[in-house]
Amino acid sequence: MRKVVMWSWIVVLSGCEQTDDASRVEGSTSQRNPTPLERMISRSDLGEEWPFTVDSGTVACPGPGSAVTFTTPNGQTYAVNGRAIGLNRWPRAREITRHMSFGLRYEAVDRLTVAKRRSVFKTLVDCQDAGRDDDYCDSSTSQAHNVTSQELQEISNEGVENSWPPLGPPLVMPVNNIIEIGLRFCR
Repeated sequence: MRKVVMWSWIVVLSGCEQTDDASRVEGSTSQRNPTPLERMISRSDLGEEWPFTVDSGTVACPGPGSAVTFTTPNGQTYAVNGRAIGLNRWPRAREITRHMSFGLRYEAVDRLTVAKRRSVFKTLVDCQDAGRDDDYCDSSTSQAHNVTSQELQEISNEGVENSWPPLGPPLVMPVNNIIEIGLRFCR
């Protein structure tokens, strides 16, 4: 009998404590739907390390957890890190992430259309991928497409900078710096 009474009091007290906690959470503004902590950030803050195609935005950690988001000036929010991506609430920041530059300078060979320059580039890369010597590939590509060695160099640089086929998708700027800033706001 004593055990039953003791267990009954434990259950009653546990129930009261849960109700008490629940009411505290409902009445607390700091625990119910926390306001995201955020910071405005711009290209001028990070210089060459700025990863986005837009010049500024807001980095935030919306709610509890470690989801980091970036909101553009027009109000579009993007998921920056894996936690935010996993929530499936926002498109990925990759959509607005700049492509990395290899720093190759080029002047477009204007006498050729972009389609023709892309064809020249593909011929050159296919030759190189076949294991041929660079000099052989340069010479045979120049002759096949009637371009000078200087034009071929310009086309080659343009193709690499723009990740023309048959190269893979372009590399994008890392967003680690944005994630680090956002995680400072996460609780």
